[in-house]
Amino acid sequence: EPVSKLPLANLTPVQREVFDLVVAGCDEHMIADRLSRSFHTVHHHVQAIFRKLDVHSRTELLALVLNASQ
Repeated sequence: EPVSKLPLANLTPVQREVFDLVVAGCDEHMIADRLSRSFHTVHHHVQAIFRKLDVHSRTELLALVLNASQ
């Protein structure tokens, strides 16, 4: 699994769920619906994931995942 090369141990279990859904292509509204959480809560989780993985956007996050798969 490519993401096993990423430092995901620093993510909380909920952040890992959000991470998986972001990587699967879900937007924050879809993630909120799937996890039965508010959009704002999901947005805060996404921002925390970005900080922990040292990226600044969804594009950078996806590039990080793609690079880990090589």
